[in-house]
Amino acid sequence: MKRLFIAFLTVFVLSGVQTLCAQETARQATETPDEEEFVEPVKNVVYLELGGAGIMYSLNYERRLTEKLWGRAGLSYFFLFGSAHIGTQYLWGTGPWHFETGLGVTAAYVDTIFGLNDEDNGDNRLSTVFYNTTIGLRYQEKEQNIFFKVGLTPLVTLNFRRAVPYGGLSFGVTF
Repeated sequence: MKRLFIAFLTVFVLSGVQTLCAQETARQATETPDEEEFVEPVKNVVYLELGGAGIMYSLNYERRLTEKLWGRAGLSYFFLFGSAHIGTQYLWGTGPWHFETGLGVTAAYVDTIFGLNDEDNGDNRLSTVFYNTTIGLRYQEKEQNIFFKVGLTPLVTLNFRRAVPYGGLSFGVTF
């Protein structure tokens, strides 16, 4: 009788332990992460771009519009040149590395030293609009504020029927 009681008690305790373990596992699988563990994806990026849509350089701001779509605006000014641009970027992939594609438009005030004015009308400055695309690689982590991208940004101007192969390199911070 004593052995039967010990066997019954052992089975009862082990089944209770198994039930508690199963409940704990189910609770861990369904619970949301603690607030300190949850990292909200970055929504803003500020960066300096050399080349790119700003032509020589530009200071840019990007804002996350959806999970993969970003809106962009930037400004640039140099001795013989000034520009402002807007556009959208679409990110492909997951993790910190993304393939990036985008479209945009750049309004520029350019000295003809850049070879855009074929007419010799005595005016050495002109205003024009460039349409641009972006094809590149972007590094941006969710929890750190490091941002880097490199890409091709061909510029097209309809005024002079020219396409200029171009590229850009960017460094900045996310928040």
